[in-house]
Amino acid sequence: MIMETHGIDCGYKSATILHDVTLSFETGEVVCLLGPNGVGKTTLFKTMLGFLSPKKGRVSIDGRDRSDFSRREFAQVVAYVPQLHEPPFPFSVLDVVLAGCASRLGVFASPAIEDYERAEAVLDELGIGYLRDRTFTQISGGEQQMTLIARALVQDPRFLVMDEPTAALDFGNQVRVLSCVRQLAESGRGVIMTTHNPDHAFLCGTRAVLIKRDHSLTDGLVDDVVTESNLHDAYGIYVKITEAVTDAGVRVKTCVPVLAGE
Repeated sequence: MIMETHGIDCGYKSATILHDVTLSFETGEVVCLLGPNGVGKTTLFKTMLGFLSPKKGRVSIDGRDRSDFSRREFAQVVAYVPQLHEPPFPFSVLDVVLAGCASRLGVFASPAIEDYERAEAVLDELGIGYLRDRTFTQISGGEQQMTLIARALVQDPRFLVMDEPTAALDFGNQVRVLSCVRQLAESGRGVIMTTHNPDHAFLCGTRAVLIKRDHSLTDGLVDDVVTESNLHDAYGIYVKITEAVTDAGVRVKTCVPVLAGE
């Protein structure tokens, strides 16, 4: 399955942030969307998800216009995982995950037994079944993020659009969430995620899309996009890209910033 943007202009009212954006995303890959604050990453996401209408061009899934999908149909293909937030009520983890069933229920319908079974199966799949009865607001940030991923997976989507899934997480929980992201792609889903850390693209990305300060886009394989010169153009800092070797002999690239005066 392919999700595409066809020459879209993205923005708000009279302000256009991104011009003529043409991208394609396929199931089975992780695409990391990189770039400094304010260049249009969230605006692009909102346009792809239908929260904003493109000022020009169109968004399609397997050739079918995004505008032709009902809200329920679209939710069964694309799921959105927002940044961490606290709900206004102290829901249990299971109740938060069950909210992902809403796209498959009627207006006044309640979750059925099979919905509860599906939610519990997803929690077990992600290794957090032990949290089912815990209060969402009382678990760790990493556990909350995994719960939001579980909520998206209950929709059984082909694509997950993830807005900074590691934001505000400690180092260990960042690694756990990135491992989950890679596993989702290996299971045949497509993942499109924003991140402020270019290392994340090296760790789990198949492709990278870098939006620079002039709002131009560079799209391609991670090694071709996440380069010292491209990062300097995007962020205005100097970076050295080096390589480490794990105990298993796997080579992993990482970015080392050059501080002023060094």
